[in-house]
Amino acid sequence: MSGAIQALVVLLPFGYLVAAVFYGMAFAGPKQPPLARLRTLFFIAPLVVHTVLFGLYWEEAGAFPIVGTWLVISAVALVTALIFASITWRHPQPSVACIVLLVVTVMQLLASAFGPLRVEIGHDVSPFTLLHVSTSIVAAACLILSGIYGFLYILLFQQMRSKRFGPLFKELPPLDLLTRTTRRAALVGFLFLTVGLNVGIGMGHQLAEDGFDYADPHVILFIALWIHFGVIAFSRQIRGLTARWASIAAAAGLVALLITLLLTLLPAVTSHSF
Repeated sequence: MSGAIQALVVLLPFGYLVAAVFYGMAFAGPKQPPLARLRTLFFIAPLVVHTVLFGLYWEEAGAFPIVGTWLVISAVALVTALIFASITWRHPQPSVACIVLLVVTVMQLLASAFGPLRVEIGHDVSPFTLLHVSTSIVAAACLILSGIYGFLYILLFQQMRSKRFGPLFKELPPLDLLTRTTRRAALVGFLFLTVGLNVGIGMGHQLAEDGFDYADPHVILFIALWIHFGVIAFSRQIRGLTARWASIAAAAGLVALLITLLLTLLPAVTSHSF
């Protein structure tokens, strides 16, 4: 079992990187090689391998296996790729897929390099813990996608402003699609984070002997992110918050989210655990 897990852990980042390269061929436009037509197959393959890997973890642990820093990051990487695949299945976005897969590659590379080969739970995972972790993972994945689309909006806007109409301009989706996806991904992430945050606070009240500390840095960071992406999600109804400013906020929120994940998950920084 551990041999199969080790093999999949090593292969996963490479699989996502190969998929990113195939989707990156879209930037060549009409000159992209015929092999680029196989890009969907190369996207599905690492998703299947990643899902099998967590199945092996689950079988070995005998319980919900997503515990610890790097397994959570690996799960966020998988869910990010799955959500992106689901929203672009009927209307592919090869250029965006390249960027998303590069981000997923980096997350999985870190998880593969520093993550465990064996998962030892040692106790039953409660339904509330399962709900807290799973909703937080989906929220993080959606907010990452919102940030990526926001970043691409800024990039395309600057290309248009400087009148540089190269491969990047031609292959990226139009601004209105980037804006809609930024807001919708932020909305879904906001809703899932609402559930995950409240469940986590409820668990904190039950487990804390001296009362739940709302001044804890990771609690403050998550509440700030919740408010931040909530504003982005409803930015269309907020006067003065244009698509450009919402995209800038989403891109900045992506950076803040990644920092929050590290501060929250790394044992050396905080005692927060799942």
